[in-house]
Amino acid sequence: MKWDTSICWTMVSDSATMKWDTSICWTMVSDSATVKWSISICWTMVSDSSTMKRNTSICWTIVCDYSTIKWNTTICWTMVYDSSTMKWNTSICWTMVSDSATMKWDTNICWTMVSDSATVKWNTTICWTMVYDSSTMKWNTSICWTIVCDYSTIKWNTTICWTMNTVIPPSNVFLSLRNGSEKCNT
Repeated sequence: MKWDTSICWTMVSDSATMKWDTSICWTMVSDSATVKWSISICWTMVSDSSTMKRNTSICWTIVCDYSTIKWNTTICWTMVYDSSTMKWNTSICWTMVSDSATMKWDTNICWTMVSDSATVKWNTTICWTMVYDSSTMKWNTSICWTIVCDYSTIKWNTTICWTMNTVIPPSNVFLSLRNGSEKCNT
């Protein structure tokens, strides 16, 4: 009881002023003997001209293993732009890992954007992490946000980090804010 499914679509164009490539791939693999299956969806677009270059990629993957009741989910989206006056990169990644045997799961979300031009440079990063353990009914949450901006006359840096540990006793909920900080330099 094994089966594979694949769908691929590719388009390539090349001219004197523009080059671009588009690809769509979808794959599903199942193995009932081990009760494992994987699904992957990828979409990529690349464009190149004399004044502009950009790359867009979307990948989604989920893996399930019922023999151990574990599964991973990952979603990544990346976009890159490049021209004579501006460069920027945007990336979003979301990952979730679950293990039902121990009732533990991790969730991570990271978002990053980088921009670079002749007069403006800035970098923004957002990361969110959550870990839960049902055996002890405890979970940790962390949020980190960083933005850096640099002009010819103005420079500033901001960092925000927030961490929370939660313990759920049988009768009430206890919240503990462990760390929190904010920095601003102008």
